[in-house]
Amino acid sequence: MNQRGNILIILSILVIFSAGTIFYYFYSKPQTPVNPYSRSSVIKTQPTSTNSAAQTQTYQSISLKFSISIPTSYTSQEGNTYTDIMRDSSVIQIIRNGTNTQSLSEYLSDPTYKKNTTISNPNQFEIGDYQAVSRLETQNTSGSKQKVVYIYIDGWVYSLSTSSESLYDDLDQIVKSFKYTP
Repeated sequence: MNQRGNILIILSILVIFSAGTIFYYFYSKPQTPVNPYSRSSVIKTQPTSTNSAAQTQTYQSISLKFSISIPTSYTSQEGNTYTDIMRDSSVIQIIRNGTNTQSLSEYLSDPTYKKNTTISNPNQFEIGDYQAVSRLETQNTSGSKQKVVYIYIDGWVYSLSTSSESLYDDLDQIVKSFKYTP
């Protein structure tokens, strides 16, 4: 009888533990599936004008630590080290790279960034207190051309680029609104 009592106690504990585990996993899971590869970002709509064509929204990337104003006609998609800002099939891509260089000119003078690339129309300026360079880059092998703006911030280089000439003006406006959000 003593062994039978011990077995019943052990079985009761196992049943209670199993039921608790099942209850925990069933009720603690989110109801919608979560993509583990997506990053947190926030889009806030803030009209900047009463003219609907000129309305913008603030896009904030929490993981890449920046915010920008983009036209309301754009959508966004964020990856681990990049954000794509899209209008129809055209894309403005924002990439963040880490660097050990002490300045943007040192970063851009690295020969790997010039290999098989023709650089034209370089323009140096500042965004807030940060160094920036805008330029056109043409791949010598494929002939593809893109406008790229590089921004150097505390050991990070953000590159904002598009190969769609129709987005060059929008890229310039987005760059003007760029804010580092550490």
